[in-house]
Amino acid sequence: MRDAVSGQVHFLNPTAAVVWECCDGRTSLAACVARLRASFTIPEAADIAADVRETVAGFRQKGLMDEPGASA
Repeated sequence: MRDAVSGQVHFLNPTAAVVWECCDGRTSLAACVARLRASFTIPEAADIAADVRETVAGFRQKGLMDEPGASA
């Protein structure tokens, strides 16, 4: 994906790509976790919700997405 502001290109691994697809404003955290579990072999004990939150925070830190409630 290319950052529209900086022009920098970002490459996502397969799991981060699924999380990115979940960031559509409609997909819940629980639905994203379910999608990840259906797509990859993940131990049941893994805290996928925390991993999704961390990944989204990374997207925000890199300026790839707006903060919730930010006006465009």
